[in-house]
Amino acid sequence: SKGEYPVVIASAGNSGPDAETIGQPAGGEEVIAVAAATKGEDANNPSKSAKLEISLYSSAGWAWSSHGYGLTRPILKPEITGEVGTVNTPDEKGDVYKYGLTSPRSKDAEASPSDSADGLETRAAGTSMSAPQAAGAAALVKKALKNVADKVTGWVWENLPFSVKMLLMVSAEDMRAPVQKMGAGLMDYGAAVKAAGGDLSWIADARKAVDLPRSVFEAAGAMRASATTARS
Repeated sequence: SKGEYPVVIASAGNSGPDAETIGQPAGGEEVIAVAAATKGEDANNPSKSAKLEISLYSSAGWAWSSHGYGLTRPILKPEITGEVGTVNTPDEKGDVYKYGLTSPRSKDAEASPSDSADGLETRAAGTSMSAPQAAGAAALVKKALKNVADKVTGWVWENLPFSVKMLLMVSAEDMRAPVQKMGAGLMDYGAAVKAAGGDLSWIADARKAVDLPRSVFEAAGAMRASATTARS
């Protein structure tokens, strides 16, 4: 990342819909966990896409951070959602990703019923298909910040991963789903880039708000440690 703080993005996992099923490393506090949303096929009208909603398989939050001595703190997970395809029952060719997301196919990959006729592309679904979208969005946001570098404070650069996360989240579209399913909502790449060119002073305040419960739990952990030492 050429000396920059890396922005770490990971798939939330495909163990949903139950709560607290976020996989690792997506459960990391500074990692951006990405959920999946799909339209799929409208069962009542096969020629029309259904309403976009969180994929059934998409892992849900919360995640937990341990502070020792039995103290655990909930962490909002996932942070963001990306639109992908869905999984269907196998068709006559055995294709389970008929409504999956299309991407370039590796020349080393084994042939699949989901491959395109020319073998250059294939379809798939899952949060592994939404995380790369977030990586692309993060790259666009970083580029947008560099385009207005003269207006960006040193604090933003020193807290680049958090700043990018906040810009992706504040610009997301509310999907009217529980936050432990969608995070801030569906990524809006254009809105995120636009937000990067605006006032960024609020991000430092957001960092303080996020750090407050962490500092409280760390203090409580230190007090418990001191009490345990004193009793022994």
